[in-house]
Amino acid sequence: MWFRVRNVEMPWGDYGAILLSGMTGPPDADGRLSIERTGPFVPSITVAGVSDVVVTDAFRAALEESGLAGLAFRETVLERIVRLDWRSWNLDAEDPERYPAGGEPENYILGRKHDPETAAEVGPLWELVVQRTLADPGDADFVRTASSPFSRVLTSERGRAWLDRHAGQWLSFEPDPPG
Repeated sequence: MWFRVRNVEMPWGDYGAILLSGMTGPPDADGRLSIERTGPFVPSITVAGVSDVVVTDAFRAALEESGLAGLAFRETVLERIVRLDWRSWNLDAEDPERYPAGGEPENYILGRKHDPETAAEVGPLWELVVQRTLADPGDADFVRTASSPFSRVLTSERGRAWLDRHAGQWLSFEPDPPG
């Protein structure tokens, strides 16, 4: 059985979602994803953009030692990292402590300037490169539903169990296909 890898439900709808995962942009000439997000706190693993799985440097190292098959990583470009400590807000409140200028969730990031000091605190972020597809998974613990980068990222039962133990506060899983 395969499981779709998703972010946990955050409070505040799209506002909470953007604070958790940030945004990814098109790859640069070297194929590296562009990252725009808040910092210095970054969850160990998130699904950003449509289906880009982004991990911290420490979590990349843990995944490499996990024994899970089919993992590859590519360093990202920290395009815009802004200082915003949303974790100090009351996560049980109906509304975020403050809304971004203009009211659009992306403005938590796009409405602020890149902060090199915060980016240095964040450190390297890595894209989990999923090379196999569901049509030909081999022994991989991570696959995409199709070869498109916009397809869903799935993990095996073994991968789900490992991720749940090590990052369950940031991820949720649903059987794929459902039912």
